[in-house]
Amino acid sequence: MNADAGLDAIESRLDRLEAGQAELKAGQAELKAGQTDLRAELKHEMHVLHEDVIDRIKALPTDVPRRAEMRQAFAEQDERIARRLDPLEAALRQLIRERRRS
Repeated sequence: MNADAGLDAIESRLDRLEAGQAELKAGQAELKAGQTDLRAELKHEMHVLHEDVIDRIKALPTDVPRRAEMRQAFAEQDERIARRLDPLEAALRQLIRERRRS
């Protein structure tokens, strides 16, 4: 009888383990299904964002000067400013020298 009680206890524990294992498998299946759904959602959202970026790029103006053109324009502007300022600076230096002498 004692041996039967021990076997019954072992069987009871095995039954609980099997039930727990079945619950774990069911939970794992739910997680996989949720992950699959999330991946599909993410793929859709990424596609939408990709299309949005493409539309925004297409909407950018195409007549914007390039970097080299901008550098050239800045260099020309610097030269025009220097042509006007250099004589003024020279005159100012001359005036300062004259005032120091007097």
